[in-house]
Amino acid sequence: MKNFGETPDVTDRPVAIGGAYDQVPYESRPYALSHPRHLAVIGKTFGLIPALPENARILELGCASGGNLIPIAATYPDCTCLGIDLSLRQIESGKADIAALGLTNIELKQGSIADIGPDLGVFDYIICHGVFSWVSIDIQKQILRVCRENLAPRGLAYVSYNTLPGWNQVRSVRDMMLYHTAQFADPAVKVDEAMKMLHFAADALPEGSSTWRQIIEKERDALLKLDGSHLYHEHLEDENNPVYFHHFMDMAQESGLQYVGDSQIPMMYVGTLPQSTADTLRQLTDIVRQEQYIDFVRNRRFRMTILTHQDEAVSRNVPSDRILDFHLTAPGLSPDFSVGEQNWALDIPRGFGNGTVTANNRYSAMLLTVLHEQGNTPIAARDLLAKAGERLQLSDLSALMTQWGEFAMHLCFLGHITLHYGGYSDVTTLSDRPVAWPLARYQATKGNLVTNLRHQTVGLDKASRLLIQLLDGSRDLDSLVGDYQNMLTKEGANFHVNGSATTNPDQIRAIAEEQAQIGLQILSSNSLIIA
Repeated sequence: MKNFGETPDVTDRPVAIGGAYDQVPYESRPYALSHPRHLAVIGKTFGLIPALPENARILELGCASGGNLIPIAATYPDCTCLGIDLSLRQIESGKADIAALGLTNIELKQGSIADIGPDLGVFDYIICHGVFSWVSIDIQKQILRVCRENLAPRGLAYVSYNTLPGWNQVRSVRDMMLYHTAQFADPAVKVDEAMKMLHFAADALPEGSSTWRQIIEKERDALLKLDGSHLYHEHLEDENNPVYFHHFMDMAQESGLQYVGDSQIPMMYVGTLPQSTADTLRQLTDIVRQEQYIDFVRNRRFRMTILTHQDEAVSRNVPSDRILDFHLTAPGLSPDFSVGEQNWALDIPRGFGNGTVTANNRYSAMLLTVLHEQGNTPIAARDLLAKAGERLQLSDLSALMTQWGEFAMHLCFLGHITLHYGGYSDVTTLSDRPVAWPLARYQATKGNLVTNLRHQTVGLDKASRLLIQLLDGSRDLDSLVGDYQNMLTKEGANFHVNGSATTNPDQIRAIAEEQAQIGLQILSSNSLIIA
């Protein structure tokens, strides 16, 4: 590595760096908290009746190459998706992916957000992730204008942005990088020099000597895990305008929009704060003021805000039976007791999640037990009640619901239970001819990062990346193993038995079969298998 301030060798960088988004494509990935099915959960929680995501019209502002929008279109073939981005290079890249996948319900267009008008129509969901803070104030106003003018009745708009006070400290780190990298023209050099500056500044302070060093190291370590394009666009672009939440909401209200909620429900809940703090904040009836104080306390730096029209009836009083509208998961709440040894006739406190949660009666305890047994597979709340009632041998489920509803919603707001719009189409039991999600199969031909059916990015090792490409439903296990073995051999894999290389065909076949079975379980556990 060259010395600080010298021009580095950038030939091995994974991203082609240039002077604008066309030359520095932003890494385009899915954002689960922006997915319409998640936005629908937030809307329904607060009393709205959002459009069904599976046949909705969806607009994404600043869609890049479609890494967020294409999986939505692939998940819901009956929805209609439109993405707008200023970068022609990224739009063309996304169009190529859409054509390769054969998707007909999505279109990407190159253009400015400022040029969007009523002629584009209205949309049930509008998504704007990673754009608002990185554009001028004028374009920020245009984003909110589109979120009003092009949002359908009952529609929901998602806008993410850097927020204060948390970004104050990060802004100092950014200013330091901007000052140092101003002397370099090539964006690739800027990225490498920015990281050098962070190393330099941290090393100049004795380890553990100051909060400032900790701030620098935290940002540096986070950036080291990300693509170089993220650093460039997050910290080295001319525009980065973090705002306080109440300032953002002032702009939104001026545009005819109101606050529905945060995409992370627990971040809204004062019950996650110390009791005295929560008691003080509960006295506030203005939700925006209340959450601004929460941001102050938490030093929050990033927000994902969901908006709707001002004439929609948003309700902050969430009834206990609202839980019945959703599917649920709570994999982290494992019972702190032996389920099989319990006397379920006794109404005694039972702990879950290593004492994190206490169920004070047998009804809530059985419901949490059954819910945890589901693992990561969402179960409809009504089905959960039925299963728990059967285990408790109840003929009337009213007592279950009475004891459960308010407690369950409380656990949702604390983040212990996750609400889902419905189930997912991934399976845990494989068919005789396994099938992986076509989108992920296609993505695996291009790189090691794929999108799963839960709208998450999954990193595959080389063996899993090869295996998933074979899972198109045309192969039974025997032919799958044979083709997988041939693919591994072609890629130069070495087969070992007891630490020594082997050329024995039977041993190689056995190893390939074992690795295929392991790989199938890995892919299944990552929500990538549909049959």
